[in-house]
Amino acid sequence: MNSHPIRSTDVSGEAVASPSKGQHLLRGLPPPIVPEFTPVPLRYRKDGWTPERQRLYVAALAATGHFGKAARAVGMTEQSAGKLRRRPGAASFDAACIAAYRGARRRRLWARFAAASPRQAERFRTFFPLGSGNL
Repeated sequence: MNSHPIRSTDVSGEAVASPSKGQHLLRGLPPPIVPEFTPVPLRYRKDGWTPERQRLYVAALAATGHFGKAARAVGMTEQSAGKLRRRPGAASFDAACIAAYRGARRRRLWARFAAASPRQAERFRTFFPLGSGNL
């Protein structure tokens, strides 16, 4: 069996990976929330962290909840994303990354609760709403 995920294209024509293990649990949940932020001002490089690539990275992080997978999804490395987050003037980008990661983590946790016990999931949802930023 092939261990590589099947690739499909999104509306922009870009290749995207098919849902991975456990993604079926996320069906029925609202889509990931991608926080707004100010892109880190950098010297323009075609192969670097452009403002659009920064937005795509935060969106991928909100969808996957994994820094490495999000970086690979936009053609960059996890190390370069970490360096970008620590640069001067990157506070907004860093905060957006943290919020996206926490939101993805909350969605996965809620999906696990929903799969195990719908009643417990509703109690969890009451204390930690999906868009609250608590967790």
